[in-house]
Amino acid sequence: MGLFHLSGLPIHVPIWALTVLLLLCGSDAIAAVSNGDAADAQYRTAAKEFAAGRYEKALAAFEASLELEPSPNTRFRMAQCQLLLGKVASAYLSFRRAAEEAAGRLKATNEKRFELTRKAAIIEAAAIEAKVPRLTVAVPAQVPDGYSVSIDDVPLPRAAWGVAIEIDPGSHRVAAEGPRLRRYQSSIELRAGGQQRVDLPIQRIATASVALLYRSKPTGLAAYLDDQPLAFDQLEIRHDLDVGHHRVRVTAPGYAPFAWSAELADGEQRTVHVRLSLSGGTPRWAFYTVAATAAVAAAVGAGIAIQSQTASTAEQEKPIREREEKARDAIRDNVGAMSVAFGIAGALGLTSVILGATTRWRERDPAEKGPRMALRAIPLVTPTQAGLHISAEF
Repeated sequence: MGLFHLSGLPIHVPIWALTVLLLLCGSDAIAAVSNGDAADAQYRTAAKEFAAGRYEKALAAFEASLELEPSPNTRFRMAQCQLLLGKVASAYLSFRRAAEEAAGRLKATNEKRFELTRKAAIIEAAAIEAKVPRLTVAVPAQVPDGYSVSIDDVPLPRAAWGVAIEIDPGSHRVAAEGPRLRRYQSSIELRAGGQQRVDLPIQRIATASVALLYRSKPTGLAAYLDDQPLAFDQLEIRHDLDVGHHRVRVTAPGYAPFAWSAELADGEQRTVHVRLSLSGGTPRWAFYTVAATAAVAAAVGAGIAIQSQTASTAEQEKPIREREEKARDAIRDNVGAMSVAFGIAGALGLTSVILGATTRWRERDPAEKGPRMALRAIPLVTPTQAGLHISAEF
């Protein structure tokens, strides 16, 4: 057991608990000391580089020190480096921020050294304010969502659009881009104390659009626009496209593929009504074959009937003694053949009616409006019964 004193009172705690407590409390302290030591080391390095006139290296070391341990004094020294490197706007902004941070530290700690930093930073910022270049990037009032502006590849916040911002002297690149707009880019040259304005143009790309509207979306549905698959969250949104020829294809298991294509002009907006039909419908050639066979069978039966009627009339006109048994047998055979032919014609005629109901005669125009009706009839034959299964879709 160990003896641990708190506010003068002896408290007995196990050695292992005391060890854990010290480790937990000490880890933050060690980290704080480590960061503070590293920040001090970077600051001392920066001060040496500054004294030697190596301002780029000094600035990098001051920035590293500030990142490890924020300090208005370190930011003040950064501003001095920036000013000596000709980065007037950066120095001006750093001086102003150092003044604000020093005022906050002074209020929190009441340490007078921060008052000296605050005053010095204000004086330095005022001394160079007239030399700070300013750039105004004017953006049109109506821009699409996703429109962005950048200066030297650094995004310019929307709040800074149309506002004179401080920027270091030298060459700069202004760029802007947005959905269905031509990318704009220009180079400008800023001098100390100069002010410049860049008006961004909006150059629209010729655009058409397509939206897909589904009567139903069965499981496994897949949609393709110009042979590119559409993600699930893109199935029903409007798609902006270049003008010209475009294609839509929609597939689903158990359904016939849906296809659409058209030439789209600038500003044209199309809505494609996607209606999927069940696959496996009767081919048209099957209907035509059965119907033609039924017609032939009916014609054969009719021919036999005419022939039988003619033979029977001829026999009836003969005297009874001259009538031949052979002729009567031939007439009876013809009547039987006629019955068979008409029976076949009737069966095939009924089959053609069924096939006519199940045949997909034409693809419905995607732009066609109004109700849609589909009738399906499927013969059902079992050892015990026969019937017709009919289904309708409205």
